[in-house]
Amino acid sequence: MPFDRQSYRQLEPLIRAARRAAVVTHINPDGDGVGSGLALARFLRNRGLDARFIPNRAVPASLAFLAPNGEAAPFVPALGPFLRDADLVITVDNASVERLGPLEADIRASRATRVCIDHHLMREPFWTLNIVDEEACSTGEMVHDCIRELGGTLDRAMAEAIYVAILTDTGSFRFSRTTGRVHRVVADLLDLGVEPHEIWHQVHERNPPGFLRLLGAALLDARFAAGGRLAWVELPLALLEECGAAEEDSSEIINHLLTVEGVEIALLFREQRDGATKMSLRSRPRHDVNALARAHGGGGHRNAAGAVAARPMAECVARLVPEATAVLG
Repeated sequence: MPFDRQSYRQLEPLIRAARRAAVVTHINPDGDGVGSGLALARFLRNRGLDARFIPNRAVPASLAFLAPNGEAAPFVPALGPFLRDADLVITVDNASVERLGPLEADIRASRATRVCIDHHLMREPFWTLNIVDEEACSTGEMVHDCIRELGGTLDRAMAEAIYVAILTDTGSFRFSRTTGRVHRVVADLLDLGVEPHEIWHQVHERNPPGFLRLLGAALLDARFAAGGRLAWVELPLALLEECGAAEEDSSEIINHLLTVEGVEIALLFREQRDGATKMSLRSRPRHDVNALARAHGGGGHRNAAGAVAARPMAECVARLVPEATAVLG
């Protein structure tokens, strides 16, 4: 059944009844989580609530321009009482309670009404209200529609945040869910003053030298299998530190693998400091990597997904590469 935009109206009585609201997202916040969260929190403040967007860690440097006045200050234990005493907790771009990271315990202890706004397949009974549109290109698109449906006014700061959410989650408007509807939303954002060239510069053209060194090293050591239809890179912690990129976001590297002729599935393995492995998966439209990610405790979309496994990187490579090869047939 197609998503009904009137579902957003279920939020109206919850907003009217609330005084304090927390907007949160998944661990390792990305453009969609940060953009959606900032825009929604600003809308709630405009409605008179004491509302904060609280990411679980500092937002990536490429997104910091969206919160010049500290509106995206990361979680610290001192914010625990704010979460526990909130009347309304809204998670965006994430339905998994476990993926709230250090916020999980305080949110579980909160007396708040709990709402999930998301475009992924997953739903959890933990949330009092699940508003999920699996056809939306991003949660940013949903937040735009939600604000419009509830009669809110979008200002330029909100428009820029939502534009970043859509830009990043559509792969710069090239993924399969980039519909005419998405472009009409973007047109609305441009009319509010969003400047695409400036957003592109902030998000994609401010990489530190360490990231460039890491990109070169990763691509130089790219591996191929299944007759060139599968490609992957491995990023051990030692390489990240050698390149001076241990703290940098490496997720964009995987997209370069899909630019190689014949590659249909791309994988990225990144060793974490605690010994776990972060796995990113991308694919051409006809291959479902979300199912692969879910088998490893993660999830996402059909053509873009990820997981974090509490296993050494070599073991993750040994398991996931044959599984991806099997998906290719």
